Amino acid sequence: MTHASLRKSILPISLLTLIVIVAAALRLDHISKQNLWLDEFWTLYLATGRGDAAFQLPSNAIISPPPNLGFSGAPPWWHIWNGVDSTSHPPL
Repeated sequence: MTHASLRKSILPISLLTLIVIVAAALRLDHISKQNLWLDEFWTLYLATGRGDAAFQLPSNAIISPPPNLGFSGAPPWWHIWNGVDSTSHPPL
């Protein structure tokens, strides 16, 4: 392989690598600062094994105490599939 052909094959790979690194840095910068979108929140909530009860709550009402939406106190992992009977989308 000549010097010119080696240079031609390394240049596109180097540019592609640089583009991927810059794109990853832009994408990952402050990724945890944004709030969850509804579908992301729903997937996380379904993964707790509690079904979709949080989405059946009345709107414009104060609920005391609020439902537990975190992973602490969640049922065991095998309850995930039992809790998705009222939805058509399983957790991802």
